[in-house]
Amino acid sequence: WASYLRLEGNSVGTIRSKQSGVRWFHVRNYKPDPFKNLLTYKEWLADEEKKDAPPQPKLGVPPQMVELVVRSSGSSLNAEVIKCACSAGFWFLLRCVEMLGADPRRSLTWEDVLPRDCHGNIQSLEEMSSDTTTGIGLRLFCRKGSAHTCTRSVKARYDLVTCPVVRFQALYRAYVKHVGRVPPPQQSPFMMQDRSIFSRERLAEVLKAAGETFGLASNRVATHSLRRGGTSTYYASNRVTEQDLMRFGRWSSTAYYRYVTAHQDMLNKEAGEPG
Repeated sequence: WASYLRLEGNSVGTIRSKQSGVRWFHVRNYKPDPFKNLLTYKEWLADEEKKDAPPQPKLGVPPQMVELVVRSSGSSLNAEVIKCACSAGFWFLLRCVEMLGADPRRSLTWEDVLPRDCHGNIQSLEEMSSDTTTGIGLRLFCRKGSAHTCTRSVKARYDLVTCPVVRFQALYRAYVKHVGRVPPPQQSPFMMQDRSIFSRERLAEVLKAAGETFGLASNRVATHSLRRGGTSTYYASNRVTEQDLMRFGRWSSTAYYRYVTAHQDMLNKEAGEPG
């Protein structure tokens, strides 16, 4: 299997990520880890990794790129899905698996969207479409591979077009208008008009196209750029402590440091502009 992937031109990093998915499929279904004692396989993979060029880390997108996506999209259901996915991924520091349906058991559903009023009370989705909503929470898994959930919340900023509260409200209204009913609790918020879930590939295309406007090479932008960019934005704001950022992003260590970049410096360097 791994040799086939290698012959197809996949990097060792890609093979390892697919291996992780296979491993977790077995573990979640109470099966033994198929890669646990494959010493020869691990040695072969390590040798192959030496042949690969050093990977270029993906860049974190700045908030201006998220705003560009939001302002340049339309108002159809598909457009609202795209805008909401970019906004939620950026401001909630989401991992792709949590929003794009790669694993239905770990991906967001409408049941995980928790609008709140000014007193902190959870509202229904119907109430979320009103101006009484002052914040929104998402029920997420605490860690990679964890079965425990937690809630992360942001306050409404109705003056900000990329605000997740604004985007979830618009997505809900677009869904009701298109389908004629409220969305089922177990359905993904990011279901397109053709009933497919907005995919990692389609999100990457959206971000790469926006990145080109900023002069960024398409191979430096990917779906994880949202989580990286949101982390950098919070860090640069000087309004959150390092401990709060670790908690909000659900890191158990200071691993988020590698996500932190100075947006304008990064854009100037990648776009070839003077600082």
